Amino acid sequence: VSHFMETRGIIEQLLARFLVEEKGKFHRQRLVQYNLKHIFIYIENHLQNEIPIAELAKMACLSKDHFTRIFKAATGYPPSEYIVRKRVEKAQCLLLTTPYSQNKIIEETGFRSLTYFSRVFKKYTAVSPGKYRKQV
Repeated sequence: VSHFMETRGIIEQLLARFLVEEKGKFHRQRLVQYNLKHIFIYIENHLQNEIPIAELAKMACLSKDHFTRIFKAATGYPPSEYIVRKRVEKAQCLLLTTPYSQNKIIEETGFRSLTYFSRVFKKYTAVSPGKYRKQV
C-alpha cells in the first residue's frame, strides 16, 4: 500500500502543473465532453515521434482549429506547447533516472536536435540538461 501511495503521489506531482486550474482554463467537463483522455494517452505514448496536431484532431473527430480551442480550454495550453512540455518532463525523468546520453534522451523524447533540446529544456527548467542532471 505504501508503494502505491508513494507512486501515486509522485505521479500527481508530475502531472499537477498540467492539470491545475491555470487562469481559470482547466475544465474537467470539456475533457469528459470531448473525450480527450485518449488524446493524452496517445501523446504520452508517442513522444518520441512527430505528433501532428491534425492527427490528434482527427482522433478526436474535430477540425484542427476546433480541437486546438477545446484542448487549450481544457488544459490551458495549445496542443503543440503541451507536447513540448511533456517532452521536457520526460527528458527530466530520463536525466534523473537513467545514465542515457543527451543524444539518447533526444531520441527518446522526439526533439529534433541537441541545440533545440537544450534551448527548450532551459526555457522550461531555467538550467541546461547537463546542469539539471548534476543538481540532483
